[in-house]
Amino acid sequence: MTSTIASNWPARGFMLAGLVNIVGILVVTQGLQSPTLSSADPAVFSFFGLLMIMVWGLAYLAAAPFASQSVAIPLVFAIEKLAYTVAWLLWRSNTTPETLEAIVENDVLGGLFMSSYGINDGLFMVFFLAVAVVNYRRSRQRN
Repeated sequence: MTSTIASNWPARGFMLAGLVNIVGILVVTQGLQSPTLSSADPAVFSFFGLLMIMVWGLAYLAAAPFASQSVAIPLVFAIEKLAYTVAWLLWRSNTTPETLEAIVENDVLGGLFMSSYGINDGLFMVFFLAVAVVNYRRSRQRN
């Protein structure tokens, strides 16, 4: 039984994840003009890294129509979100409160983003993992 995207919670979540990645990066970096993220964590947020975050967003949007049918796609997305969550945890553990305060003072949006992006990615990781599990269980029931 196929449902429309409007009534399909996995598809809506995929679309939200895509929009958060694309619009979020464009807003926080002021149209890729602000150096705050790349200065704070150049390994993750180089210009290329920012572009790749938006490409992941496009991948979530492109996969939305298939969100309720695949196990592998949401599992890969969960692993990707795990990588960003771990990167954030490592950055946070190596960043002093004073450094974080300085980032916020210099760029409120950038500082808030650096303070919390891992929480967002962790929640989307759980979402994608849940979709993979639900889809796996559905596929087992059909067989």
